[in-house]
Amino acid sequence: MKFPRARLLKFLKAAAPYLAILILTALPFCIFFTDVGMTTGDDCYWHQLELADLAYGFEHGFTGLSLGHNLISFTAVDIYGFYGPFPHYFVVILYEMWHWAGASLTGTLKFAILFFCFLSNLAVYALANRISSRRSIGFLATVIYNFLPYKMYCVLYRAAYPEAIALCFIPLVYYGLYRLIHDEKWRVGPYVILTLSAASIVLTHPITALVTAASCVAFLVFSVKAIARHIKEWRRLVSFFVSILLVVGFVTPYVFTALRNTSGDLYNISDGDIMWTTLSWLSYWIGRTSTQFTGFLNFEWLVQQNAAFKVALSASFYVVSAVLMIVFDRLFRKLKNQEKWRYLADAAILFLPSLCILAEAEAWLSLLAFYLLFLLFDLFAKDPAEPELSRKPIQEFLEVPEVYFLCVSMIVLVTLIYVPDAWKAVPRAFYNIQFPYRLWGLFGFFAVLLIVYLAKAFRDNRTALASLGVVGCALLMFCQGPIDKRISIFQNNQGYWHDASVSEVQNNNRIGWQNEYVPRVFSESDYHSEYSASLYDLIHSYLADSSARFPVGIEGYFDPAFLEGEGRIEITALNSPDATFDVTVESEDALIQIPQFYYDGYEAKLTAIDGEVSYAPIRNVDGLVAFEVASGSYALEVSFPGPLGYRIGRVTFWVSAAGTLALGGWGLYERRLRSGEKKPPKTKDGASALV
Repeated sequence: MKFPRARLLKFLKAAAPYLAILILTALPFCIFFTDVGMTTGDDCYWHQLELADLAYGFEHGFTGLSLGHNLISFTAVDIYGFYGPFPHYFVVILYEMWHWAGASLTGTLKFAILFFCFLSNLAVYALANRISSRRSIGFLATVIYNFLPYKMYCVLYRAAYPEAIALCFIPLVYYGLYRLIHDEKWRVGPYVILTLSAASIVLTHPITALVTAASCVAFLVFSVKAIARHIKEWRRLVSFFVSILLVVGFVTPYVFTALRNTSGDLYNISDGDIMWTTLSWLSYWIGRTSTQFTGFLNFEWLVQQNAAFKVALSASFYVVSAVLMIVFDRLFRKLKNQEKWRYLADAAILFLPSLCILAEAEAWLSLLAFYLLFLLFDLFAKDPAEPELSRKPIQEFLEVPEVYFLCVSMIVLVTLIYVPDAWKAVPRAFYNIQFPYRLWGLFGFFAVLLIVYLAKAFRDNRTALASLGVVGCALLMFCQGPIDKRISIFQNNQGYWHDASVSEVQNNNRIGWQNEYVPRVFSESDYHSEYSASLYDLIHSYLADSSARFPVGIEGYFDPAFLEGEGRIEITALNSPDATFDVTVESEDALIQIPQFYYDGYEAKLTAIDGEVSYAPIRNVDGLVAFEVASGSYALEVSFPGPLGYRIGRVTFWVSAAGTLALGGWGLYERRLRSGEKKPPKTKDGASALV
């Protein structure tokens, strides 16, 4: 049998872009492959604790947005009803699926980061292809976007994993939105992509979702002329409004719970000063972090590490080598039989100079990325013998409405990043961004799109595209990237953080630096309970002392308190936040307080000796759960099914999941109908008839 060489080459050519994008995705995070742990960062400790706590919950019967299980001991602090739950749940679900094969929470977290970055790069590649109709520009945009510094900074320095993952959904949102507006024919795919990506970004990082939503509204305003062409097509209108309903259904379990928790002003997260979400705090951070936290070249770090000269030398050799390779490659193309040796000669010109000076690791990664981009250009880009510019490239560039949207948006974003007074004109909901430098993520994506439109205007100028490639790949070298982080932590003896154990989670008595999910009364030093028997002072003493550690398990569970009335109560089972008690109330009625933080959604089920079931009214007393029980003996089961909005949301979530499948099925059905219409009718003998 003859080897199917042509078929294999066709397959490899089709797979090459995606394999290359996968390699590019991994380059900025190569430190992930040097150790089984994660590099330490500001929030790495908290995220590792939350992952371990959530995994414990999954293994003990909790699958929804439950309260905490071991964090701050048995107090059942809420995390998942405030913080965007999607990234942690995604990691833990994968871990539970694969831990039998040796998967760890840290390894699964790394996989999740790489997976969403890869997905984001694919979206940029597809969007740039749609805009420019050139694969070469798609590759170029993907490289530049992949090496944008802020997202890398979020992962490798700030350990802000949810924010980094949320940034990955922005290209998906805009890919769906762009196709909604510009596709000549209705397709269901963009609506499904927009639905899933919009819901995911809300469930991942709400403030990033809010900023992205505001930018999408502006995008639609600038695209009103294009929208007007499709406004009368019923499929587009139905699909759009169905998509909105599906997004609402997906996010309802989390959003309703979060809004309920924050609207009552009961928790630290509702306090602007504690959470740094006031105008004065925004101004404070603008003055100190707007440039430093871009993730771009940190001169302070270079000075501390005495690395400025080596970085500058490596960068110089990178630029010179890349330019020389471009020049010599154009000469090589004119020689006979050049296809047999040209790529090796190009590689020698590109890599040998940096080998002579033992360039910095980031320079080698940038060279590898540029060589990969160059190969893709050569494989897919049109390369006429005499490159021709568009007749009027600048005019073509300026005629695109999206160009003005991008320019205006970038100006607004930079203004908000650097000008404190600009925030006075912004709705207060946006103050929850805490740090204006977070806008660098959206700014970088818009900058890449602007480059796409500019590259489209000069699409026939191979040299111009290659030059942009040189700059794009150099971004990795000038970022606070993977290798310098490793060097820094080794020199400062910081090391790596591995999977948190249950004991490490139990020994923790804080969640975040501000204990933001704890009832506010525990941050008020002058607060005094009106009940002398209240557990408030006891729990407050543990939270106030950073060296104190709560007792753990059922043996350490603080005895519930009778705030009113008399009786006996003994805990018999604990699977936090669920707990079971034997209760005897000897007075006419009693108000009993347990050492668990109050959140809306608790339920206290009473089963009397005769089997009669009733439910005790739940109250918030001193930030702790309390309930009223009438005289008698009972088996008391305290559980957390969640507030009404969450219970409704669980239903709407699965309805939206089914609705998304139905929407996709509708698209497949319509596609089959269209393809059937295009087929010529067949004659009685089965042959196609020409009509």
